[in-house]
Amino acid sequence: MTTLKNFPDTIALFPLNVVLFPSGLLELRIFEIRYLDMIKDCLRNQEEFGIVLVKSSLENTSTLNVETIGTLAKIVSFDQGTDGLLHITVQGTKPFQINGCSIESNGLKVGKIQPHLTEHEKVLGSHTNLVDLLNKILTDNRGHETETQKPSLLSEASWVAYRLAEFLDLTNQEKLTVLSESNAQRKLDKIEQLIVHHSSEC
Repeated sequence: MTTLKNFPDTIALFPLNVVLFPSGLLELRIFEIRYLDMIKDCLRNQEEFGIVLVKSSLENTSTLNVETIGTLAKIVSFDQGTDGLLHITVQGTKPFQINGCSIESNGLKVGKIQPHLTEHEKVLGSHTNLVDLLNKILTDNRGHETETQKPSLLSEASWVAYRLAEFLDLTNQEKLTVLSESNAQRKLDKIEQLIVHHSSEC
């Protein structure tokens, strides 16, 4: 787990059409040379890389068209799939903010980053309804449960907000607003607002 003490100043970026949350798991298939090299370097040096949301379809151009808030990702497993591609599973660790970007000769995006701090708070009484909702979702999905989905952290506001954002039918931009909020209680406020908003559309 990355701590603030060893938080990297510079990191390779993997732009994707997805928002990764701390403690969340994500499976990826790697086939581009620049990212294969990036994964090899991360494995060799026991380093993380950054997953950041693409703003548009311009990911493969020279434009650094990515959001400024992303999540560090550590590789937890890897193997070659039957399709011949490298399959990896990563777990989100800490949110970060991009202060500047550059592109290496192979097209790999590199960001100068700093921690995007989130306060660690217990869930307030006003948000216990969200804890109950998440607990029900976790119970209903018990057959597909992973280590990150076990309800051992139901008292931690950020963890509850992140897990709900993963399960609920939210857009990437809506998920990003949850990740970008530094106050843990306001993360839950945003989740509540999004639930109300989507319910009103039905």
